[in-house]
Amino acid sequence: MIAQDMVAVRLTEPSPLTVVGSPAYFARRGKPLRPEHLSEHACINVRLFGGAVYRWMFKERSGQGDPRSFSMDVKGPLTVNGPATCISAAVSGVGLTYNIASVVEPLVRQGLLEPCLEGFLPESPGLFIYFPSRRQMLPKLRAFVEFWKEFGGR
Repeated sequence: MIAQDMVAVRLTEPSPLTVVGSPAYFARRGKPLRPEHLSEHACINVRLFGGAVYRWMFKERSGQGDPRSFSMDVKGPLTVNGPATCISAAVSGVGLTYNIASVVEPLVRQGLLEPCLEGFLPESPGLFIYFPSRRQMLPKLRAFVEFWKEFGGR
């Protein structure tokens, strides 16, 4: 939850989320066709700052009405503290990882990772920086926000 008096500055554009694994992993285990099939796969988990494990989010689009959003706990041989370790482990063939598509896209282009479950993945709203009212903005923060607005989107 974000307090109503917070100011938001967009840092990145929205990006689809993705589930990826290495070609070697998929050669051994096959690709899941539906999120429910992840129970048969080795998934790499991320532990959040509060200690909880991140739940993977999905969106199922049916021919009628709005898509159904749901999240899942996944199981696997590895739980890490950050997305860089997840990506490294996925490239090494440890299992599948869940990430922002634009982050792993260079590795997909290089053939080190392959996506799956494309029809079930929602879009990340992107990254934002949040801070209280502009009146109380520290000079360092004001400089960063002004810099980002001028150069960050390039």
